[in-house]
Amino acid sequence: MPTVQEALDNLVNNTTSLTNTVSGRITQMDQKIVEADTAKTQAEQAQSAAETAKATAVTAQTLAETAQANAESAKDDAETARSDAQTAQTSATTAKAAAISARDASLAAESQAETFKDQALAAKDTAVASKDAAVLANTSAQQAKTKAQQWAEGDEDVEVESGLFSAKHYQIKSANAQSVATTKANEAATSATAAASSESTATTKASEAATAASTATTEAATATTKASEAASSASSASADAATATTKAAEATAAMADKPSYYEQSEPPTSANSGDIWRDTDTGVVAVLYVDGSSSVWMEI
Repeated sequence: MPTVQEALDNLVNNTTSLTNTVSGRITQMDQKIVEADTAKTQAEQAQSAAETAKATAVTAQTLAETAQANAESAKDDAETARSDAQTAQTSATTAKAAAISARDASLAAESQAETFKDQALAAKDTAVASKDAAVLANTSAQQAKTKAQQWAEGDEDVEVESGLFSAKHYQIKSANAQSVATTKANEAATSATAAASSESTATTKASEAATAASTATTEAATATTKASEAASSASSASADAATATTKAAEATAAMADKPSYYEQSEPPTSANSGDIWRDTDTGVVAVLYVDGSSSVWMEI
């Protein structure tokens, strides 16, 4: 079956052929008019000759008048035929112009369809990129949330990062150091009581207890510092998680402004203009165009 383009080209060619045929008919009609004028002249000459031979020219005059009348009628017919031919030529020219206009409109529509196709493909690529960015942002948020939990609640002696532990770890260490200091102090007091008979021994024990207490205090201070650092890391991780969550929300909002993408066997009923649908039965991808109250899925 010929395409619309081919049909329009054939119509233009046929119209041109008809124009040529009509022009030929007009030329023929002009020739007939000349012939009619010649016949009229001959009839008038015959009438003049008949007058010189009046006795025998009555019959000839009648024939000449009849010939003249026929010539006039033929001339009128030729004029009518010429007018009809000119009208046909005008109609043919108008039809040719309409065919050319229709062909140009078809080419313009085809070009516009290609433009819509390119725009749909670009929109699809943008939607896919936005979706990937949202997934990545969500993953980063989850990772940051997990890291924050590790900084805050990681088990004792379990590294969060190389050489660094959780706030819970340093809290436990601080509590243990304070317990050891208390135990040492109690032991020193017991030793002092028991060593009342030996001042030297008591002094030594007291010194050891003081040293142990100082060491415990230092360890407690270190543990407090580490706990503060861990808390700071946890706060930073929480801020990173909040930032990642915000980015994920922004990416999700950006996706809301992009065309939707559907994969199913039937056209989606809730789609908007510019949305893309992939038929899972045939693999065909199409974009939805909405014009007022009408809409159409165009394959891309």
